Amino acid sequence: MDVAVADVILFCERTIDGMRICLDRLDDETVNAQPPLPEPNSPYQLVNHSLSAPEWWASHIICGYPTDRERDGEFTSSGTVAELRGQAEATVARLRELVPELEAATELAEM
Repeated sequence: MDVAVADVILFCERTIDGMRICLDRLDDETVNAQPPLPEPNSPYQLVNHSLSAPEWWASHIICGYPTDRERDGEFTSSGTVAELRGQAEATVARLRELVPELEAATELAEM
């Protein structure tokens, strides 16, 4: 089965849209709330991590751009719903921007 870069980007966009729908149900307090479980993560931390990962894979791992990602920090982060919405927009924009380079990398991998 062939999977095109456009398919991967569409999957990421749809997944991020789902995160946005969830964020619409939260305010700044609940997005940072942690459930009463051992080593819990807040919705903020999980969404932050989920938005950081695709950009890291596409930009850094595949295209070779430098990164300042601090993965462990994603699981101690906190912030606002607006910040996560901005991060979601930036992630989608960055993935779309990388499409030509991702397509070129895919072609090279098939050689």
